[in-house]
Amino acid sequence: MSSGPLALPTKPVQAVLFDLDDTLVDSGHLESFRLNRDRQGLEGALPDLKAPPNMHEQLRRLGQSLPLGVVTTAPRWYAERLLTHLYPDIRWQALVTYGDVQRRKPDPQGLLMAVEQLGLAPSSEIAYVGDQETDLEAARRAGLLPVQARWCCDSVRSATELCLEHPRELACFTASQQLVSSTAERLLTLLQLPGVGRTTVLNVLATASLGLEGFPDEPRVVKALQRPGAWDEAQEEAGKIIASCQATGIQILALGDSLYPKNLAAMGKDQPPLLYVQGQLSQGPALAVIGTREPTAHGLEITRRVATHFAARCSIVSGLALGVDSMAHRAALQAGGHTVAVLGHGHGLVAPKQNEALAEEILSGGGALVSEYPPRTPVRPAYFVERDRIQAGLANATVVVQTDLEGGSWHAARKTLAYGRVLGYPVPTRRDLEAGEPKIQGILLLEEGKAEQKAEHLKCRQVDLGRVIRIASKADYSTFENRTAAMQST
Repeated sequence: MSSGPLALPTKPVQAVLFDLDDTLVDSGHLESFRLNRDRQGLEGALPDLKAPPNMHEQLRRLGQSLPLGVVTTAPRWYAERLLTHLYPDIRWQALVTYGDVQRRKPDPQGLLMAVEQLGLAPSSEIAYVGDQETDLEAARRAGLLPVQARWCCDSVRSATELCLEHPRELACFTASQQLVSSTAERLLTLLQLPGVGRTTVLNVLATASLGLEGFPDEPRVVKALQRPGAWDEAQEEAGKIIASCQATGIQILALGDSLYPKNLAAMGKDQPPLLYVQGQLSQGPALAVIGTREPTAHGLEITRRVATHFAARCSIVSGLALGVDSMAHRAALQAGGHTVAVLGHGHGLVAPKQNEALAEEILSGGGALVSEYPPRTPVRPAYFVERDRIQAGLANATVVVQTDLEGGSWHAARKTLAYGRVLGYPVPTRRDLEAGEPKIQGILLLEEGKAEQKAEHLKCRQVDLGRVIRIASKADYSTFENRTAAMQST
C-alpha cells in the first residue's frame, strides 16, 4: 500500500457512502459474533477492534464539508455498536443495514435508500466506498461512483474506476458545491449577535469590510461586542448552524456570493443577507404564481394552466401553501419544469404538514426549497409576510391568481411593483362573479377599480399600474411575457 503523499486528482462529490466491514472496520475476527447475534461476545471483542490507519482522521475531515453515510449487509445492532465504538464523534447522515432491505449486494436498493435519507438524487457525484466487487457492482447499478478501498483487499486494480490504496487518499474527495463561503460564515456570525438583524448586516455590507475591525461605525454591532465573549459565542452558534446545514445538504448563500440569486439584488433593503437553499436553484428566469389558500375551481384550473405554460420557459416560484401555491408547484413538476418553494420558517419542517410529500417531490424533481431562516426556525405569522417579499424578489414577474381584499398575496403583489417588475392577474369567470366568491374580490378590484383605488391598495404610484397586466385568455400570455422581457432589458 502506498504511504506517500496524495497523488489522486480532486474528485468533486455531493456525499460519500461507505461499506462497513473491512472498509471502516478491521472486522474479520467478528464474523461469528455477527452471524450468531452474539452481542456479549462482540462486547468482549471490542477492545481489540481496529480502524484502518488514518481512517478516523479522514472521516472527521470529510464530515466537515460532506454528508457521510453507511450502507452494509450487517444487522443494525452490530453496525451501530461498531460505529459508536470506533467513531463516536462522526455523524452519519444515512445508515442503511441489512434489516432495512433484507437483500444482499449487489442489489442497489440499500444505496438508493441511503441517497434518499441524505435528501439527494442518485448521481455519479455520490461515492460509495467498499472493498468487494459486489460493493462496486451495487454502486454501478445505483448510478453512483464506485470506489474500491484497496487498504483491505488484494484484488486487481481496475483501470476504469477509482481505487484508493490508503484512507488518506479519501482527501481526493471535495464538495462539488461549497455549502458556506467565508462571507456567509461571517454574516451568519454577525446575525447571532444580540440586537443585530437584517438591516444592520446590510448596513455593514454597504459601509464596512466583514473583518471584525470593520465594525466600529455600526452602533448595534459595537454595542453587542462590548459584552466580553460575545463574538466567540456568536461564532460558536454560527458553527452549529453551519454543521446542521452541512449534515443535511443545505447551502448557505450570502449576498455577494456568485450563486446568490441575481434577481434579489433589486430588492434594496429588503434583500436577505443570507439564503438557505436545499436542492438546486435555476439560473434562468422565474415566475411567481401565488394566491389564496381557498381558491375556486376556476382558480385552481387557471393556476394549473399558467404554471404549466410558463414551466417550459422559467422556474415557477411559490410559497408551498395550500390552494394556489400547491397547484402551482405540482403543475410545474407535472410539466417537467423547475419549481422553487419559499418557506416561512427554517428547513427541517414543512408548514402546512400536509405538504411534506410535495416538498420532497420538489427536491426529487430538481427544484429547491429556500428560506432566509436557519434550519428548524419555527413558524411565526410575521415570517410568512417576510417570505412573500422573497417570492417577489426571486421572480422576474408575478401572477396573483385569486385573493380577497385583505389576502396575504397582496404582500408579494405590492413588492413585485416596488421592485420594478410586472404583475399579472387572470380575469374572474362569470360563474365566480355571479356567485360573489369572496376570493376573487381582490382581483375584481384590479379589473374594475379606479386607478386611484388600485394604486392605494397596491401602495404604488398610478404610473406603476402600467405594469399590471390582465390575463383574459391564453392569448394574453404573450403580452405578459413581452412586457416582462421589456422590463428586464431596461
